[in-house]
Amino acid sequence: MFQNPYLRNQDFNVINQLDFRLMHIVIVQTALSYLDNRTYNRQEIGLAKALSNNGYKVSLIFAGKKKSIENVCNNVDIYYLKCYKLNQQIGIYRNLWQTLDFLHPDLLQIHEIGMFMSYYAFKWSQSRNIKCVLIQGPYELTRKIFFKQFEFLFDKLFGTYILKHIAGAGCKTEAATTFLKGFYNRSYLPTPVGLDESRFNIKENNVDIKAQYGINVDSKVLLYIGVIEKRRHVDALIKALSKLPKTFVLLIVGNGGEKKANMELMKNLQIEDRVYFIPKQPQEKLPSIYNAADLFLLASDYEIYGMVILESMYYNVPVLSTKTGGARSLIKDNETGYLIDSLNSDEWALKIKSIFRDTGLYSKVKNTIHNYVNNNLLWEKTCINYIDLYNKALDDDNKFD
Repeated sequence: MFQNPYLRNQDFNVINQLDFRLMHIVIVQTALSYLDNRTYNRQEIGLAKALSNNGYKVSLIFAGKKKSIENVCNNVDIYYLKCYKLNQQIGIYRNLWQTLDFLHPDLLQIHEIGMFMSYYAFKWSQSRNIKCVLIQGPYELTRKIFFKQFEFLFDKLFGTYILKHIAGAGCKTEAATTFLKGFYNRSYLPTPVGLDESRFNIKENNVDIKAQYGINVDSKVLLYIGVIEKRRHVDALIKALSKLPKTFVLLIVGNGGEKKANMELMKNLQIEDRVYFIPKQPQEKLPSIYNAADLFLLASDYEIYGMVILESMYYNVPVLSTKTGGARSLIKDNETGYLIDSLNSDEWALKIKSIFRDTGLYSKVKNTIHNYVNNNLLWEKTCINYIDLYNKALDDDNKFD
């Protein structure tokens, strides 16, 4: 008999007595990354909380530095497992099958065909005759030349197998749907990501960011929040700022390997007094920062979804973004934000000027976006798509091949 690695036997018996009436969904984080729940708005947690409010029991399996369990809220627990990995795509959880046997879900949810753990977890579901659904976010292969062919072959072999035999599949964006259809053409349901607004409802004293950093009250505040890395092109934002009037300032919130180089760029362009680097912040500190901003900038090569876009819109901060998969799903150009098909700093500067020049359109966008998110893109709304996927998967009488 499998020994419970987390709880004493008497605790396990109590849990069984309390939860036997609830449908139990286990969601496996198949990308083996260690993430800080305090600073990262984890989509799986937001979904699990919304599912709990709809009468489900949810267990989440995440990568952890040590094996442990954390209670999130009523009927939602996180099981942290150690893992061995080469990178986030190739690796394995220790004792995953034993943990899944212990949890014994009614339905298993995995993520992304390009993860070995998706295949490994799916094989468990097949061996136990448990229905399994896939949620896809990525919409293109890696841009690393050496790994691109390997990833294609991996997806073609393991990913196609999953797509042929899985009980149901959902996609976060239309781009993800198109990507999966390139491997196997079947029905893919839209399963958009939502925003967990409870992460921002923690009562904190609202901080006046402009006063804290000595920013003129009349300045236009441009904002970037995220990892400072090459694919996010923070350097392009700094260069664009140098071409804007001195009334514009830029807040850069986050850490990353490119931070030092970008600070040097700021000095070389002689705009040190207009660029403010702020270390990565916990979620409850972000509302004050969003409230100080006039425009959020995201000059990324690639974004699966873009939680910062949702967060900005929730706080009435219009977003100017490159046309990534997430941005194209969330932003209707000149209606709920702005899109730009360029990474050229001159074009970014011109676009920013035009946004603030058209005050009527800017006000219309600003006054629209909070309600757009609140009415359509909170987890309490978007989880209905996931529940629809679960119901269709569980009602499907087709057996696994």
